[in-house]
Amino acid sequence: MLINYGKCGIGAIRLNLEVIGKCTRCGKDAIIDLPYAKQKLCKDCFNDFFVKRVRRVVEEYRMFKEGERVAVAVSGGKDSVALLHALKMAFPKQDTYAFYINLGIRYYSDHLEKKVEKLAEMVGVPLEIYNLKEKEEYTIDDFLITKYKNKMCSVCGTIKRNIFTLMAKNVGADAIATGHNLDDTVSTMMSLFFAGDFEGIARLKPVLKPLLPGQPRKIKPLITTPEIEDLYYVALNELPVQECGCPHGEFTPIKG
Repeated sequence: MLINYGKCGIGAIRLNLEVIGKCTRCGKDAIIDLPYAKQKLCKDCFNDFFVKRVRRVVEEYRMFKEGERVAVAVSGGKDSVALLHALKMAFPKQDTYAFYINLGIRYYSDHLEKKVEKLAEMVGVPLEIYNLKEKEEYTIDDFLITKYKNKMCSVCGTIKRNIFTLMAKNVGADAIATGHNLDDTVSTMMSLFFAGDFEGIARLKPVLKPLLPGQPRKIKPLITTPEIEDLYYVALNELPVQECGCPHGEFTPIKG
């Protein structure tokens, strides 16, 4: 199985999944090697492993409970796509919403919106779309002519966090789930460490309490999941995902 994934800022990720022996669990042909778990898994057993880990993390950190409404911030990238699908598989009866923000990035945002619409239909969850141009009369592209042109990811992240919180309040969501994975957490932790920001490291938690009363808490069900496994999960399940990198994507040396 050949996988091509458009990774923002650093070109495409190209993987070739081939038979590497017998599955540790069921004896079928294995295509995924997880050295840290000492397991080689077939497609079905890897899916089971992935979904059960998401369920375990949610339950261990009490991210949400039965009857609460969970909003999943979906960008169209592999992490958020894997998150929405796995959450629905792990908690099929949970009241779940998908959120997407069309940032107005030329040739990019509309492409991702179609992917997210297809995904939401596939997993059977309501989709809320916030069009930045229609709602706020500006787009992320507009910042290219401002002093923030070299900090596009920071600008984008700040805008998305605020809008996702607003969207969650509008639908009465108790929690917002984001696709932050293990690699994201470790790279941020290293950056904060070298900057001497130890208080910032202490705030890197699986569950972040709301800053103000009435706001939803923020949860990270993929915080123990390696980034590459999100890509495996999306590819093996043929989920709709971005096919091109963000034109404003920045390469982060610390993550490399």
